[in-house]
Amino acid sequence: MKLAAPLVLATALAGLSGCGSLDSAPAPLAGDLLSAPTALNFKGQLLRLDATPRLSGETFGVKVRLHTSRAPIPRVRPLNVYVVTGGGVWDAPYRKDAAPTCGRTACVSGQARGSGEGVLNGESVQVVVQLKDEQGRLFWLRDAQARVGR
Repeated sequence: MKLAAPLVLATALAGLSGCGSLDSAPAPLAGDLLSAPTALNFKGQLLRLDATPRLSGETFGVKVRLHTSRAPIPRVRPLNVYVVTGGGVWDAPYRKDAAPTCGRTACVSGQARGSGEGVLNGESVQVVVQLKDEQGRLFWLRDAQARVGR
């Protein structure tokens, strides 16, 4: 009986090692995205998101702008853009603008593009950006409201 326990344990460990690990987190669900905050506080600075979703033919694009009321903007890196629509969750990688136009606020701007399948012009949507800070922590930031335009 004493020999059976190590054999069972070794077999279980061998079986688990074949399971592997996830290289990235699983895709978020609509409920996860809808519960994202509309502002994040980084060392006393509120970071907010403005999003402009547009549908042009069969291509859907989202212009996003992260901003604060004063410089410098917190050191976060946008990774992905998610849009919760009536038909589900759309997502695409974030691409930074070469020359952001920020006006009087400190900002980071970029866009995400992809297929517009399931997205409707005029539809109210929720846009969420996944962010990563210098310590490798992930955050979600949601625009308070957005509507798909042309």
